Amino acid sequence: MAALLKKTHDDATVQKYLVKRTATGETPLNVALHEGHVECVLLLSDAEDEAAALALIETAKQNAPPERPQQVVDSITATTPLNNDKSKEEQEALEIVQQLAGLSTSDDDTQQSLELKRQGNEYFEKKEWQAAFDFYTKAIALNPTDASFYSNRSACCMELELYQEALKDAVVARYIRPDWSKACYRMAVARMALGRYEDAAVSAFEALNCDEDNEEIKQLLREAVKKGQIEYHAQQNATNQNKDPS
Repeated sequence: MAALLKKTHDDATVQKYLVKRTATGETPLNVALHEGHVECVLLLSDAEDEAAALALIETAKQNAPPERPQQVVDSITATTPLNNDKSKEEQEALEIVQQLAGLSTSDDDTQQSLELKRQGNEYFEKKEWQAAFDFYTKAIALNPTDASFYSNRSACCMELELYQEALKDAVVARYIRPDWSKACYRMAVARMALGRYEDAAVSAFEALNCDEDNEEIKQLLREAVKKGQIEYHAQQNATNQNKDPS
């Protein structure tokens, strides 16, 4: 497994793409160390092998305060999972979720919404994205508190190349179900499509923190880091060229 998670970075640029702090001040590496995720520590740190990763984890535990606030322990999967610098889509998603507070759905509406979801899934399997999108939208109208409806519609939006809408739906799903890896995964996929590789890496890590054995998520995290590196080096090269004398 360590070989599968061999680091895709070869220099300090990973610090830009995987140390983004949460609202409580921790980084993905901080959380990985505290939770003892050896594979994540291998990817996020300079540890060359499992033994070195375990040593870092042990050191982090020894240096940790006696009692760690619960909100810090849960910072990656908190009910407010986004950073303070929210995009327009993320802010709109938060407003949607705030409107759902205290909202209840009748049993009839719940059952009808599930049937609409089932029909949407059938169209999705047939790759009829717009039809699937429409059924998920109808399901949401009847029961706007089911995270799976937003997640499925987010997947449709990706196929329809509506990346901003895909992100918004993914964020709503994440707010409704903070510990659901698929919602985090949807956010990462949408952010990748939008070229937001730093944010995509953080979302992919959050997904991996919820489902640490998911190979698809691990691959997405590696891809986000790799593309982030390429972008970073391109920006650095452009900056250096502008500094050169004419």
